[in-house]
Amino acid sequence: MGDKFRLLAQAQLEKIGIEIILSDKVTRFENGTVSLSLPFHLHVLITHTIQAQLQSGKSIPCDFYLPCFPTGGNATFLKSGSADARNYAIVDDTFKVQGYNNVFALGDW
Repeated sequence: MGDKFRLLAQAQLEKIGIEIILSDKVTRFENGTVSLSLPFHLHVLITHTIQAQLQSGKSIPCDFYLPCFPTGGNATFLKSGSADARNYAIVDDTFKVQGYNNVFALGDW
C-alpha cells in the first residue's frame, strides 16, 4: 500500500473516531471465558467484549477484532491451478483469478 493511500485511509478512520495504533502488536486476548494466544494462523472474527493485551503493556477493550497481519496466502478454497506455491491467488492484470470468470483478488504482501 502506498504512503499516500495509507495516510488518506488513516485520516479518514481517525476522522470517524477510530484510533490507529502503529508499531505495537496484540500478544493475547482476555475475557472471563476467552483467552487466545498469538501468533495463530486463523482468519477469525471475535465479537464479544474482550481485552486485547499489547506488547507495549497497553490493554484495549474491544467489541470486534479483525486480524490484519501478514499470515501468508489464503487461497486454499480456490480450485487447483488458481493459487501459486505460496498459496496466493494467481491473477491477471485486471485482478481476475486464474480459472474463474467472476472471481477477483487483491491485497498487499
